[in-house]
Amino acid sequence: MTELVALLKSKSKNDFQRGYLDENMLDNHTLSMAKRVVPRLKGTQRRRILLKEWRQYRNLTQEQLAERVGWGVSNVSQLETGRQGYSQEGLERLAEALQCEPGHLLSVNPTKDDAIWSVWELAKPGDRLKIVDIARTIIGRTGTDN
Repeated sequence: MTELVALLKSKSKNDFQRGYLDENMLDNHTLSMAKRVVPRLKGTQRRRILLKEWRQYRNLTQEQLAERVGWGVSNVSQLETGRQGYSQEGLERLAEALQCEPGHLLSVNPTKDDAIWSVWELAKPGDRLKIVDIARTIIGRTGTDN
């Protein structure tokens, strides 16, 4: 325990400011185990993602999704509630498990039936060209417009 206290005391003020350590953990040379410091990992974002919607859309439980990506259930839960940040690598792993694009986890709600992308996803490849032609006709542009 004294080695841990000495190690903590040797850390600089910058380490505390970066969130790696909490200054209040040291109180009369004792380590307060009640305080938990979560490191701020580089490359993680705190923006809410549509993970719960995608998980439910694919009829998966948190446990099943966690198993598919090799994470703990608590990680999936915290991502769904926005209490945990995500990384590009994490989005890619989730997207693969949920059979979608990483960007869809940020911007596409699969539970909205009226969204154009949901029509696109359900369409057969041959029908997708028809959808594009109809959409262009509706907005007044054809393939020859600049």
